[in-house]
Amino acid sequence: MRLLNGYRLVDSAEDYDFVIRSLRSHFKLAYQGEVLLQYRYRLDSISRSNGLRQEKINKILQKGLSDQKNWEEWSLNQVRNLRIDASEEHKLSNILQLGVSFKRSRKLGDMVRLVWNIFLYPKSVLSITKRILIDKKIQQIFSI
Repeated sequence: MRLLNGYRLVDSAEDYDFVIRSLRSHFKLAYQGEVLLQYRYRLDSISRSNGLRQEKINKILQKGLSDQKNWEEWSLNQVRNLRIDASEEHKLSNILQLGVSFKRSRKLGDMVRLVWNIFLYPKSVLSITKRILIDKKIQQIFSI
């Protein structure tokens, strides 16, 4: 943590940024097999309310895995200048919330609302698919 000067101000992706900087600095990261953290899993979390922004920031940060020169400065500038369409963010956030509601309730009405909103905003399909895969991985790791 000290060698990398801690976390940078990377809105809604500080952990991801830190991992990528660790890898770029050739630190070895591994899963130790023991859960030492209780993950807070909420409907109003950053990844649910700012999912689109977080995805775009993660794509910017992933470019750091290649040996791009001046990546740290470049990535901070890209994140600072990132503009997200508020209506797109709202639509995706709403669909993610509906997905969580349906997952918990398994009610037909919740499923219909979810499918209808996906139909109205088809660009959300890729984000939702990624989110489902991430959620499953989180559940496996943290035994939620």
